Amino acid sequence: MKKTTLILVLLLATAVCSFAGGVLYKFSASPSGGVFKVAPLYDYWALGQTYGGALKYGITNEFEIGIRTSFAYSYPSEGIDFFPFVLRRQSGEVLPLTKFHPHIRTFKMEEDTSTLDGWRYFDYEKARTNMTPNENLPFRFTAIPIDLLIQWRSFTHTIFNPYVQVGGGMLLWKVVDNESGEVLQVADVRDANLYKIRSGEQAPPADSNWTDYKGRAFQLMLGVGFEIFPVEQVGIDLGARAYYPFKDDFATFVLDTLVGFLEVSARLNFYYGGVRDSDGDGVPDHIDRCPNTPFGVVVDEWGCPVDSDGDGVPDGLDKCPNTPLGCIVDEHGCPKDSDGDGVCDGIDRCPGTPAGVQVDEWGCPLDSDGDGVPDYLDRCPNTPLGCLVDEHGCPLDTDGDGVCDGLDKCPNTQLGCIVDEHGCPLDTDGDGVCDGIDKCPNTPPGVEVDEFGCPLVKALKRGESIRVKVYFETAKWDITRQGAEDLQEALRILKAYPDMEVLIEGHTDDRGTEDYNRELSIQRALSVRNWLVTQGIVADRLDTVGYGFSRPVDTNQTAEGRANNRRIEFRCVAGCAEETESN
Repeated sequence: MKKTTLILVLLLATAVCSFAGGVLYKFSASPSGGVFKVAPLYDYWALGQTYGGALKYGITNEFEIGIRTSFAYSYPSEGIDFFPFVLRRQSGEVLPLTKFHPHIRTFKMEEDTSTLDGWRYFDYEKARTNMTPNENLPFRFTAIPIDLLIQWRSFTHTIFNPYVQVGGGMLLWKVVDNESGEVLQVADVRDANLYKIRSGEQAPPADSNWTDYKGRAFQLMLGVGFEIFPVEQVGIDLGARAYYPFKDDFATFVLDTLVGFLEVSARLNFYYGGVRDSDGDGVPDHIDRCPNTPFGVVVDEWGCPVDSDGDGVPDGLDKCPNTPLGCIVDEHGCPKDSDGDGVCDGIDRCPGTPAGVQVDEWGCPLDSDGDGVPDYLDRCPNTPLGCLVDEHGCPLDTDGDGVCDGLDKCPNTQLGCIVDEHGCPLDTDGDGVCDGIDKCPNTPPGVEVDEFGCPLVKALKRGESIRVKVYFETAKWDITRQGAEDLQEALRILKAYPDMEVLIEGHTDDRGTEDYNRELSIQRALSVRNWLVTQGIVADRLDTVGYGFSRPVDTNQTAEGRANNRRIEFRCVAGCAEETESN
């Protein structure tokens, strides 16, 4: 009794401390039905049924107190061969297949003369969730729990409204005959741990105590569940409750180390009373700032819809509660995706993407090479960055040099030129004619060339010579300014063909002695050689000889003829034209 009083005091104290403001639903009545499981350590009771009801009073919108009771019953499960306690009716008739085997783990047996007691015992499948009664054991277990309770509830009127219950009270239990309903008696032989009833024996020892198979105990209750509201003021909840009884010595013995009871049930909750809540959102009208909230919407403390993802569809109605910010949604709060590319409308910057096209995070077709033509249209998907492309994504190359427009720094390169990585023509010999067109790619610097890159001056053939009338002062061999101008053609030929070797021949007219003219011609040839060396011609390419007046090319009888005979000739001796061509 002291325990019951303590529980009542705790419940009332909690109720008083929790009282605050108006309550939506002050009163509720709740019929229920479900399944019931006796939970002894050794499982032989089948899954039973329970029916009951509850009355609750709302202290606040979150807390209720109440009283609940139920009627539960269960039968011995099929699949066991005997019941582990000896039972009899009030008339004294011992029930068959009830045998004294307290605290054993098996309830299957068969006769075996090889054993000391004539029986062999073996394991069985426990009852667990089996609901089929054992037809050979015609009795049942009944229980009536009566509890005071406190219930905390999340009263949001959404699809899922969870609650937790705690409470305590009295448990009344008994084992009765199926036909007569009378309470059976159990042999109270707690000290006879070795006693067994063999087949043919109908009663325990004469000194056995027979006690009504019933009792009562204080118990604690813990329950959890959730409630939904199909209509205003009517809730449907599904919950589970566990009961823990504080058993006395007798109950501990005859209930076979009972652990507790489990119940799973459904309830109809009928609410009435309390303050007005016109829109049924769980917030009273006098503090509801959004009085017309649709039913089922999750609201805040002021009764206004909560929209966690900010899509305009309130929680409770939103079937897609984690929609990314910025998405356009349908009436259910789910993102629209008009082009089906996986990026929602509102975030999709390319809303008309064709079906099946791969897109980036913004819903735009992928363009792997960044040329402005999406991959699904790009026939040249690996175009270098910066190239100008056509409508198919392929690089443009206006001058056909192999370097695309956009990267080509010399966009008008002559067709046929070899170019560098920037599209500019290569000119290895620097003659102004690009490689690829240049037929003389090794022309020395400074040599004038034709449109094919070849020197304008022609190479000499072997033995061929050019005659140059070089102006010298009388009886001298120094190169004058006029003489330097006279030698320019020979200089151009020698520069144009760096492999050519020549013999520089000096010639005079016939005035003076033979020895004098020979020496003069030698000195003049040497003077020309030295001047050519100063102009960059390698000395090893130049050899000299003086012929005096021994090889005239004109008459010495006239001034004009003598002028023609005073000359320098350059005769090719190596690296001549035909040799160069053959090489």
